Amino acid sequence: MYYDFHTHSREPVPEVVKMVCVKPGETAPAPYSCGIHPWDTAAPDIDAQLQWLGEHAGELAAVGEIGLDRLRGASLDRQIVILRRQLDLALLHKLPVIAHDVRCSAEILAILKEPARALWHKAPTGANKLCRIIDSGATVSFGGRDLQHLDPALVPLTQLGLETDDSGDDIRETYQAAAKLWQIPLTQLQEQLAANFRRLFG
Repeated sequence: MYYDFHTHSREPVPEVVKMVCVKPGETAPAPYSCGIHPWDTAAPDIDAQLQWLGEHAGELAAVGEIGLDRLRGASLDRQIVILRRQLDLALLHKLPVIAHDVRCSAEILAILKEPARALWHKAPTGANKLCRIIDSGATVSFGGRDLQHLDPALVPLTQLGLETDDSGDDIRETYQAAAKLWQIPLTQLQEQLAANFRRLFG
């Protein structure tokens, strides 16, 4: 089996288990995640979205994607308020989180209460930020294009995830590229990522 740790595609793919990400008010076949994306933090109905998340938390495998984005969305202060409220909800319902990070790694790390229960979606590939995230205990996830800029020596396989996000890529091809990058058999990578997925999402 292949595990897509974060995707917006609901299209079934043979032998692939997807963590599909939807917006509040939407559902998807289990397992799926839901959260208020940083880009949507200026919406006028944030309180209603947070209420919906709370009411449907029992259906979720994770809260996300949530986080901070220095380039899009409401002011960073407003994003932080909304992120904190969603992190509190995740903590209350014992759910992991899927983090969106654009130039805000330090701020997110300072806010996360359970970094070991976080999937850092499209994690930074630069050594300094990446190592700080890994040292926190978080799982770091990459798409196929991200792997081209990644030093595999920096990422323990026990903290690795692979994803398609909204790229339209085939996660099976991403696995093949990752197996070559880490210089391990594909079957070993599949077994490790299956264990990582179950540990993080249950």
